[in-house]
Amino acid sequence: MPRVVPIARKSSWRWAPLLLAGAMAATPAAAADKVVKIGILAQVTGKSSADAQESIRGAQMAIDEANKAGGVAGYTFKLEVGDVKDGAAGDVTSAAERLLGDPEVQFMATGYASLTNFEIDMMADAGMPYMLSATSAQTRDII
Repeated sequence: MPRVVPIARKSSWRWAPLLLAGAMAATPAAAADKVVKIGILAQVTGKSSADAQESIRGAQMAIDEANKAGGVAGYTFKLEVGDVKDGAAGDVTSAAERLLGDPEVQFMATGYASLTNFEIDMMADAGMPYMLSATSAQTRDII
């Protein structure tokens, strides 16, 4: 079961340090080239695109800062975005499967990808560490 870390969302960029810490916990496959690719599921082209852009910028800022400082424990980071559009099940599934199919993605995060958080089960089935920064009754029930 992946580590799912629900945290309160005050501002998207504030969870970015946790994103890097979670990615470090999932680095075995990345040891060869010392780059940890982090996937982020976001509603880039959906109605919540402003929120998505804020989350992506925050994650990228944290990654840039960590990389500029030489990385963490010898690892650097790269962000890979999966557009879930408006969060419809098919769009979330497509974006999640694309990122899960990339063997370089070692960790995934989202502010909110879907209304029901069904993608948590996809991450669990794939053994992918997943950080969800939004909270909801559905998330609590799944966890």
